[in-house]
Amino acid sequence: MIFTAAKCLGDKGYEYIKPIYKSSDPELKEDIIVYLTKRKAAEFSSFFDDMRLSLDENAKIKLAEYYGSVGARNAADFMQDELMQTKYHQKEYRYALVRTLAVCGNYNTIAVLNKCRNGMSREADRAIAVIQMRIGAGDSGWLSVQKTEEDDGFLNME
Repeated sequence: MIFTAAKCLGDKGYEYIKPIYKSSDPELKEDIIVYLTKRKAAEFSSFFDDMRLSLDENAKIKLAEYYGSVGARNAADFMQDELMQTKYHQKEYRYALVRTLAVCGNYNTIAVLNKCRNGMSREADRAIAVIQMRIGAGDSGWLSVQKTEEDDGFLNME
């Protein structure tokens, strides 16, 4: 009921959603994530960082969809790790991660997608193509070097 009231307030209700989320059951957590996905409320991206490991698989699927809807590039490393750790039978979660990585991924993501192609090669290829369209694929015969926040560059030879 409190969540419904917070939704009625629109953007002004966001300040109430965090405490509601922290004290809610798994089903309400999923509802909150779905609501924030529909609203494309990017300001919650870092809020979920500390809580995402405690979620069940259904909520993680919703969270992956949320990250994709807001283009949360800060979640790319987490999603890459999750994709590497998921099992083949967790198809729905794996697909959600791949779709989101297409939006949020970087050069490192391409290598991860290549390693995790088992059972979803078309989706991985699509995600790689989307990433390359966004950040560039490089020309044939040339090495691509990724800029980092540090003074050193990044070169992936895989």
